[in-house]
Amino acid sequence: MEIDKIQKCMDNDKSVIYHGNSYKVIGINKLNNTVTIAQGPIGKDVKVSDLNER
Repeated sequence: MEIDKIQKCMDNDKSVIYHGNSYKVIGINKLNNTVTIAQGPIGKDVKVSDLNER
């Protein structure tokens, strides 16, 4: 997935797929090419290449 598509998902409150599960994107770090997904009460930083579009 590309960072621009992830930004659109975040703006439209859509979820993304990470290791077969659906998560909301709560932050984007374009400098490191990572995103923060809501995983329970905390966030987790993951690589953009590990995400799939829902």
